[in-house]
Amino acid sequence: MKKLVVFFWIFPFFLFSQQNQDEIFSEISATQIKIGQKIRLLTSLSHFKEVEVLWEEIILSHLDIEVLDYKVFNANELTNFEIIFTSFQPGTYDEFYFTVPIVNQQGKLLYLETKKYSLMVENPLTPEEIEVIKNIKDGNQIELKAPKAQVSIPFQVSGIILFVLFVTLFVFFGLLVYYFIYKKVVQQDGQSFLNEEDKLAGWERFVYRLEKITFLPEDNRVETEIKLSLLSEILKELVNYDFEFNASAETTKEIIQSLKELHIDNKLIMKINHLFKEMDLIKFAKVEVNQQNLEYYYNYIKDLGYEFHQYYLAKKEQTDEFQSKKTDKNESISMS
Repeated sequence: MKKLVVFFWIFPFFLFSQQNQDEIFSEISATQIKIGQKIRLLTSLSHFKEVEVLWEEIILSHLDIEVLDYKVFNANELTNFEIIFTSFQPGTYDEFYFTVPIVNQQGKLLYLETKKYSLMVENPLTPEEIEVIKNIKDGNQIELKAPKAQVSIPFQVSGIILFVLFVTLFVFFGLLVYYFIYKKVVQQDGQSFLNEEDKLAGWERFVYRLEKITFLPEDNRVETEIKLSLLSEILKELVNYDFEFNASAETTKEIIQSLKELHIDNKLIMKINHLFKEMDLIKFAKVEVNQQNLEYYYNYIKDLGYEFHQYYLAKKEQTDEFQSKKTDKNESISMS
């Protein structure tokens, strides 16, 4: 019975091919901490050595957890996976766990899911301290450090005026060249030479670009990785257009942070985070992928793009409705 529990605990995504005597051990240093306090989670496996751990692609069940450090080491005939983490958001995290991508000697991608714990993160201030702070009305009671004196940096004016004039003339002639080439040559009779794709934007451009990508059985590894990069770029471009931040120039971690700051639905954030991490494994860790996997990623990005766009339309409708009611209310007040 114990082996059966271990079997379902460690592998929700993939099956490790191990002998019947394999065992897994797990221990955590604390389940109740103050904000920023470090926690050590140690997961140990027997009869499972010589693996490559893709720590950079680790997946968290809760996005408010911050991973501080990690390592893998062998001791007492066990392979040990150590993760040091914390959280700066107070609250209770039920069934918290990590999913660690592992590549075995055959190049096969496996997933190690750690044991699930309930974690409580407390605010370092007591309720009494919070209440005292709320009741402070006189700002003089708050002690502030004296500002540092500003350092005066002497500089010479010679040459600055000439430099400013040179830059001004350079910009002026640059604008003239732009006007002549773009307005007079590129555009003729008000018609530009932009292709069909450049004339589209947002959802229409997403669908148009997506339909131009096809994964063929005869594609080599380089062609496959290029097409996967295009898929992720197309999705980032849609998110960038709808939610107005530069997703195309951000890393996966930066995109997730930007979406959290925009208060996007947490389910959508988890989906796009898991998708980009898996695609990064294929492109950078050279994880094997087949035709069925590629078709899955294509359809998943198509559906996820639709979900993001529908979410954007719903939020936009709510904002427009609120602005309309606010305008009507202001007009009625001014008339009265």
